[in-house]
Amino acid sequence: MKKYLILLITILCINNTVFASFPVLTSTSTIVANDCDIIILESGEEISVNVLEITPDLIKYKKCDQEKGPLISISKEDVFMIKYHDGTKEKINHIRSRNNNTDKIDTESSSAKTFKILSIMFSCISIIFSLFVSYIIGLILLIPALLFLVLSKTS
Repeated sequence: MKKYLILLITILCINNTVFASFPVLTSTSTIVANDCDIIILESGEEISVNVLEITPDLIKYKKCDQEKGPLISISKEDVFMIKYHDGTKEKINHIRSRNNNTDKIDTESSSAKTFKILSIMFSCISIIFSLFVSYIIGLILLIPALLFLVLSKTS
């Protein structure tokens, strides 16, 4: 009986030391998170990826859990920041398109700006004369205001 008890105790001790020497992983997410970059979108959503290429307009990546999966491209306008797996961070600067309204305003000719200012001035003077002096003089002053407004649109 003593032999069986000693044999049972030694088997239990050997099994515990053998199994204790192997690391046990409960989740692969810790391994994936350490080797992956994180893209933070403007909406606040975070995506675990491997960033492969950054172009002036796009960020090209593969998802961490799909290394053999497709190459995915996302517009830089949708991305706020990239956190790389080595700890560095890169905030994405958005390049404005050349078709913006601000560019159209900058390219407007100086004569068009002058006509707009004159149109506004004559309109204000026309309103003041209509209210305080005479309706007829106000209407007469409204004619050059409209004329300058048309000229500002054509030039």
